[in-house]
Amino acid sequence: MKLKILLLGLILILVYSCEEDLNPNAEFLERNVLTCVVRSDTNYQVLTLTRSYQVEGLDPNENKIDPAIKNADVKMWYNNKAFQFKDSSVARINNERYNTPVSFYYNNEMKPTPGKDIEVEALLPNGLLLRSVTTVPKTNSLYFTGSNRIISLDNKFGHIEITWTKFTNLYYHPVLSIKYYDNNLGDNQIKVKVVPIKYITSQGVEKPFYPIPSEQNTVTFDQTACDRAMREISGDNPVKSDYSILDAELKLMVFDENLSAYYSSVGTFLDGFTIKVDQPDFTNINGGFGIFGSYSIKYYKLNFTEEYVQSFGYVAGITGF
Repeated sequence: MKLKILLLGLILILVYSCEEDLNPNAEFLERNVLTCVVRSDTNYQVLTLTRSYQVEGLDPNENKIDPAIKNADVKMWYNNKAFQFKDSSVARINNERYNTPVSFYYNNEMKPTPGKDIEVEALLPNGLLLRSVTTVPKTNSLYFTGSNRIISLDNKFGHIEITWTKFTNLYYHPVLSIKYYDNNLGDNQIKVKVVPIKYITSQGVEKPFYPIPSEQNTVTFDQTACDRAMREISGDNPVKSDYSILDAELKLMVFDENLSAYYSSVGTFLDGFTIKVDQPDFTNINGGFGIFGSYSIKYYKLNFTEEYVQSFGYVAGITGF
């Protein structure tokens, strides 16, 4: 279970790169990079420390020495209390470049409250000190006024629109999921099916298009995309009554000003939670490079009509009506 949480944290936190600009004639300047996104929905926080490196040619993949910085003293201050981070590692999925485990620092005792400040300090083995501050975004004044609440068969608009309160200088990442039970598994665990905004055709192949972080305070899902997600829940199973549909839920991640500024500076997005610190050279780390940010989460529930659920052969769950 701990390994699953760890892998999830590593994926949701960041994927970073710290190669130097590919100029063989430029003077090499070592950069120490701190990367961390604090989550308000868990007490498990992850932080990484790396250093830049120099290669002989123009291909950064020539470097085979893991740039991770180990044995640093990492602390966070939150709510007038210091939280010490421990160093750890996990097996690397791809060993083509480095044959060492992925190194990181973690603390499993800090679950911040929205609206609070968090400070971080990392004292490196070479004596350099990296510092930064984030304010966890508030969500108590965020509302979904004017949003659709019902998903039905007779949707005359052909889409599902969800709108929320807009905060200045903040970015959002909405994710819509269908919650259901798969009675074949017998584990009584709620499953989720993520719904794309729409499907786009690329080189003759239909591909799902999902929301990406942006400053927009509204998101629109094609009804046809929701219908397709519903059908995909059962796949080729002919017994559709094996599935009980509960409701749909929008998970809205609200990024702090640091993360929002990063996404604004990049302009084009890699994917939902991929960050490359070297493009551009964005940093909010005093004494080094990288990014220290945070995000909060707000949920919004949508109900399915019983008629809509039954049109797929499914059973309407406790929240269907």
